[in-house]
Amino acid sequence: MNPRPRVIFVCVENSNRSQMAEAFARIHGGERVEAVSAGSRPSGRVNPKAVAAMKEVGYDLSAHQSKGLDQFNGQEFDVAVTMGCGDECPLVHAKRRLDWRIPDPGEMSPDQFREVRNLIEQKVKELLDDQAQLKRGGFMIVRQLAQLLEANKDSSLHIMLPNREFVPEHFHITEIGRVEKNFIDCGGTQRRSLACLLQVWTAHDVQHRLLAGKLANIFRLARRILESDDLPVEFEYGDDVAAQYRLTNVEVTPKGLLLVLTGRETECLAQDQCGVGGCSTTGCS
Repeated sequence: MNPRPRVIFVCVENSNRSQMAEAFARIHGGERVEAVSAGSRPSGRVNPKAVAAMKEVGYDLSAHQSKGLDQFNGQEFDVAVTMGCGDECPLVHAKRRLDWRIPDPGEMSPDQFREVRNLIEQKVKELLDDQAQLKRGGFMIVRQLAQLLEANKDSSLHIMLPNREFVPEHFHITEIGRVEKNFIDCGGTQRRSLACLLQVWTAHDVQHRLLAGKLANIFRLARRILESDDLPVEFEYGDDVAAQYRLTNVEVTPKGLLLVLTGRETECLAQDQCGVGGCSTTGCS
């Protein structure tokens, strides 16, 4: 059984935004997620405005405490979400890092505070949905990759293949495409699959390095043809013969972003007709 994903929400004072994010993760994630929050310079108290705003949605935030990042030194998280804490937030060790550009509502009016509260709830729901998708499908979607690229623009990119070998560091991404396949399986059922495919190419310019920010820009240009940010991300790469791989994880490391690929496996989609070990006399070829 896979352990619950650990998520930490970090802002400056751990008084408003990160506290509400932790609360919404507990509300909507329940036992499926372990959520905590902290501040880079904690105020030592939870803002009464945040307590009042969360009371309106049925959550008692007065039971929370304002905590500092030092309480989590050396701990590993699956996701770290930062909100305005600048250069101090990277001290958190996480497999996946997101930066939510949410304004500090501390001095806002009650109505403006509610707007920020509702935005945080929406983004927490999206995060939980993304984590559930990773657990179910074992692959990352466009939205997840794009968020990581935006949050780590100055990081170099490294691609690890299923055999744990690495694509040469001077690789290029020459295409980002929406790939649609309409097909008939061996049982006669019409099916359709969609994916976002990145073409990887290496030339002789060994000094070339692709940074996360540049790839984020390419994704922005590709939005009009991708049409959806829920597509699974796949890579096409090969020295002599090109092969396709799925992106299963992105790890934030001291050397940059590590894109972890896995091979695509074929399977029979009409096993009720084919059975294990061979096809029936009808419907299979």
